[in-house]
Amino acid sequence: MRRLAVEADVSVTTIYNLFGGKGDVVVAMIEAAMDEMDLRLDAEGPPDLDPFGRCRAVITVSIEHLAARPEVHRPVNLAALERLARGEPDDRRLARRAAGMQVQGLAAARDQDLLRPGTDIEALASQIFH
Repeated sequence: MRRLAVEADVSVTTIYNLFGGKGDVVVAMIEAAMDEMDLRLDAEGPPDLDPFGRCRAVITVSIEHLAARPEVHRPVNLAALERLARGEPDDRRLARRAAGMQVQGLAAARDQDLLRPGTDIEALASQIFH
């Protein structure tokens, strides 16, 4: 938290007041990264793109974002793993949001009869995310 405060040019107290604990900072960083990916997806994989093209765009944008920002994603992922190792609750909200990026394309594919009837698009989106 001290290093983060130095990098942000604020006090450690300010970080705690704005975000809460370390885990809350991690969640905020992940949400900011997802916001960036959403903006890129709207530009590169608009909803009117063919359904599987949208799904491919989600994967491509996500991988490119991870590769372009290792200084962000590496510590965020390590912090998330540390939280799990300590037995802290897993915040599924972020995983649902990430999988939700796929749902739009999969829903369109289902509506165009490109998926088998009865396909659980939420489960499929979750599997693609993982």
